[in-house]
Amino acid sequence: MLVVGAYLPASLVCSAFASAMHWLGLGVASLVLMLAMAPFAVSRCQAKHITEMEYAQKLFFYLHRCWIWLDGFASVLINVVLLFAFSCLTSGAGLGMNIETQWLLLWVLQAIALTANIAMCGIQVAACRAQGHAQGQPRHYSPSAADSTKQHRWSQGMEGCILLFSSLFLASLALIWRFELLRPGIWDATATPAAACEGCHCFTHNITTSIRKGVVYGTAPDLTSSRMLDLVLDVHEPNWDGFSNETGGGRPAIVMIHGGSFKWGSRNDEIQRREAVHLAKHGFVVFNIDYRVDGRQLLPQLGRVRNAVHDAKAAIRFVRRFADRFDVDASRIATWGSSAGAIISASQELVDEGQSGNPGFSSDVAAHVGLSGCLWPFLLLGAGGKNALSKHTPWFNVHGTHDTKVFPFLAQITYHFFRIHGYPSSNNVLAWIPGGEHEAWREATETGGQPPRHALRKHIMSFLVQSLKLQERRCSQ
Repeated sequence: MLVVGAYLPASLVCSAFASAMHWLGLGVASLVLMLAMAPFAVSRCQAKHITEMEYAQKLFFYLHRCWIWLDGFASVLINVVLLFAFSCLTSGAGLGMNIETQWLLLWVLQAIALTANIAMCGIQVAACRAQGHAQGQPRHYSPSAADSTKQHRWSQGMEGCILLFSSLFLASLALIWRFELLRPGIWDATATPAAACEGCHCFTHNITTSIRKGVVYGTAPDLTSSRMLDLVLDVHEPNWDGFSNETGGGRPAIVMIHGGSFKWGSRNDEIQRREAVHLAKHGFVVFNIDYRVDGRQLLPQLGRVRNAVHDAKAAIRFVRRFADRFDVDASRIATWGSSAGAIISASQELVDEGQSGNPGFSSDVAAHVGLSGCLWPFLLLGAGGKNALSKHTPWFNVHGTHDTKVFPFLAQITYHFFRIHGYPSSNNVLAWIPGGEHEAWREATETGGQPPRHALRKHIMSFLVQSLKLQERRCSQ
């Protein structure tokens, strides 16, 4: 369901272009082909010494069969050309033969549709031929006579059912989106009170924070060259020793992951820097990371997404490896990402460990937080698969209802996917910002209102405290 849902926009775009080009070009192509075939049909009819009426009817018979096959051929050609261009250009490889493997399912769905189209063309041609043989004479052939055959009625019924099903499906989707039906999660998170939060980390403390810049956490091959690239992060820490708990242990940690469509962005993005300081004032040690990006691609390739997840997992292993150095509790690590970073955060358990650094340490985390994110659906077909979700790692995602980059239905499908796989409601939270666009965090959605982050921070902090089991933490004086 998640994978098919992700293909829906691309499939609709392809179908829309195919239909427009098909019917625009079919009229011209049909006229050209009919004019080209006319001399052949005339010679066939004249050779049989038939009457003028029989001549006209026989000519129509040949041209009608040609038009049927032209219809099928045009559908195949236009769909294949569009699909090839779509999957190549969006992979950033120009028109090279680099068909992105993640579009394989779309190719399969298009192949099924084209096969059905060709089969119906064959049925119609067979119906025309059967009608001519049944009547014994070509002069009895006419469109109305052919339409009365059982085979032709069946083919028309198939086309009608497909059209009816498609219309009902699209109409249902339109109604669901128009009237906002079946919207899961917290509908208006900016107006809904956050759950009760207990413990020292629930409050912003009037303390200063420090930052260690450019700490190397791993190495990996550069995506644009053959050289090895240092992967770096900044560490934001609270300058206060007032956090303690009854069992001892270090401070909770957050691995912060920036957005940028897997093409750009860095740990210096405003949202990441601002939230790193905010979380540090709540007593968290924040590791704000860079990961590999590739500005050459138009849409993210599956391999690029997997590389980014590998880098994030290496950062988590780095935190666990040097937990003592940073006074971090290795059992209380969470991820926090926006846009592409939120996708990386949610998709951690669908990817293998990779080779970006710090082998031998676990990359498991206690919670995922995302802003405008979802599961990357194509990763479900790769390493780990859906069985990796058996850990039920808590997930909290904030999403704007008017997001045009990571479409809201992807967040919905992710929510339902987690729910189907047994996630309890406390581990599967989807918070909506009505009217919010992509990364609706800074700008108020209503004139004179506060930016959504003021209300959402309370929801996220309550979620983190519960998921990381920080309720017992108390602040020493």
